[in-house]
Amino acid sequence: PFFFEVRPESPRMRLGRCIVQRRTWIVGGEDLGGLRFAGADVRLLSAVERLRAARGLPRRVFIRPAAGRLGPTKLMGRHKDHKPVFIDLESYLSLDLFASWVRRHGAIQVTEMLPIPEESWWREPEGVYCYEIRALVAPGASGSHRGIRGVRPDPPARA
Repeated sequence: PFFFEVRPESPRMRLGRCIVQRRTWIVGGEDLGGLRFAGADVRLLSAVERLRAARGLPRRVFIRPAAGRLGPTKLMGRHKDHKPVFIDLESYLSLDLFASWVRRHGAIQVTEMLPIPEESWWREPEGVYCYEIRALVAPGASGSHRGIRGVRPDPPARA
């Protein structure tokens, strides 16, 4: 299996119009000011808003422990039983969960949610739905996205 390297921030990668990797960030305790939060804490709200402004995090994301935080594994640096968790960075309950995961794991991988609900094309009377099609992408001899013809990062987002 092949996946693109996750750095402190990894850009969204495309192959033509197809997204082959969502934008991803690694967030650690230092990104929240090294503070511990308990209950409804205005410092948590401020810390997350500063983080979002500094790193360009969107409102809706998925989180999971950063690679290697759950011990050794043979599955692309990921623990197979730890699925991503949805977080709305404008919901206090989600912020509390976000901070507790950072505290528990030391560092988490934050991945943008795509499509966002406002851009979803699958709409039913009961609500908006989405799904993803996952496929294996194999590297060329270079072992990086440069070895796959046509894969390119999105330009940086403008504030």
